[in-house]
Amino acid sequence: MINPSPLLLSNWTLFMKQKLLICGGTGFIGRNLLEKLPTKKYKIYATYNKKKPFKSSKITWIKCDLRKKK
Repeated sequence: MINPSPLLLSNWTLFMKQKLLICGGTGFIGRNLLEKLPTKKYKIYATYNKKKPFKSSKITWIKCDLRKKK
């Protein structure tokens, strides 16, 4: 098996976006994180429960409740 050169792999990763999940994207900490993160570097997913999320074409919103149900 032929191993690709490390230089080739490092150049390939420049074109790939890293995925990032922010839990509680409409809360105080989550909202501030989302405003500061560079969207060119990351594919951003954020969860929300009750509050409606702010509109952004660069964030994929997921409605869910992460708490344990009783």
